[in-house]
Amino acid sequence: MRDRAVKKFTLYYFLSQFMFAIALVQRIPYLSSLGYDPNERAIMLSSLALLSIVGQITFGYISDKHRKIKRYILFALTSFAVLSFFVFSVDDKIFIYHFIFVVLSGSMQTVISDLNDSWAMQSEDVVKENFSFIKGFQSFGYAFGALVGSAIISSFGYRSFASVILVLGIVIFYLASRIPDKVQSTSTTTLTVRDITQLLKSKQYLIAIVLFISYYTITQIHAISIAEKILFLGGNERHIAYRVIIAVGLEGFGYVICNKLYSRLGPFKMLTIASIGYISMYVLFIIAKTPTQMIIFASLQIASVPFYIVSMRNLMFEISPDNLKASGQLFMTAIFTGVSGTLTPLIVGGLVTQFSYDAPLYLAVVLAIFTIVMTYVMKLTMNDKQLD
Repeated sequence: MRDRAVKKFTLYYFLSQFMFAIALVQRIPYLSSLGYDPNERAIMLSSLALLSIVGQITFGYISDKHRKIKRYILFALTSFAVLSFFVFSVDDKIFIYHFIFVVLSGSMQTVISDLNDSWAMQSEDVVKENFSFIKGFQSFGYAFGALVGSAIISSFGYRSFASVILVLGIVIFYLASRIPDKVQSTSTTTLTVRDITQLLKSKQYLIAIVLFISYYTITQIHAISIAEKILFLGGNERHIAYRVIIAVGLEGFGYVICNKLYSRLGPFKMLTIASIGYISMYVLFIIAKTPTQMIIFASLQIASVPFYIVSMRNLMFEISPDNLKASGQLFMTAIFTGVSGTLTPLIVGGLVTQFSYDAPLYLAVVLAIFTIVMTYVMKLTMNDKQLD
């Protein structure tokens, strides 16, 4: 029975990320093909991040209040599939139309990803114990989705994404509905808004927010700048897809490795490894001169993203009080993804316009060095007997 729970979550993570990859990997090339310039795309992405803050806080609050997560995931999945259908249904440049549906669908995807992790972390113990393994198949799903998405574009064009995403949404909805909504909790008290302010009084919690804002900014720079530089160097949608396939595919193996390493190394050594991995990867991105080199250097994602994500999720779970497990994780995620997600596209656009496509990559290196310092500060605030 326990093995079945892990299998269900693994398949669910794989398919949901497969769907997300089809919708998101080619989002920038798709908008570019419609004639939207970097500033217009930046406005969409920044607005998406702002709305995500509202969504993450709202869904985190009500899921804790009602001690249910699955029902809200099912709602968000339905919304994402329908909204994404409209994103790709119109292939003319109509800014207000694409602004609305890109922002709404993107914010739902962010909410789903965070609710998924909260759901898994609060499910059966065996699911939490195999969380890294499950996340590994999430990466495999994303890589496979990127590959299939590229093939769909070549054969049928962007507009076909609308129907594909809608069908996938129905399948994933059914699968998620078959997973028990077992949310473990030691508290049965009614959640109030005042409880959430409790989170902001914790020094550990505030330091974690600063640390993860830095990490998320680094990942946002990767999501935006690498695709932009590949296009600048003469690449196309296929190069972008290959980069995602290789990077995220190796990232999946990284999660499997982290599943074994976390108990030995602990979160702080894992975060330090992630920072060093980011520094190495971005230095190579800076010196890259061809799309092929960008694709090859992206393989270093195996030593960065998995180490950061696994450590982050475990730290957020430990820091959050028992009665605020979902809210604690989603509220923190809302803050660091909202702040970084809102500002990073604008900062990247400004740096590229004023300097070059490499300017945001230099910023990522500086931030990665800063995360090493903040990881040490975070370690000093934690209980060594639990997390060291």
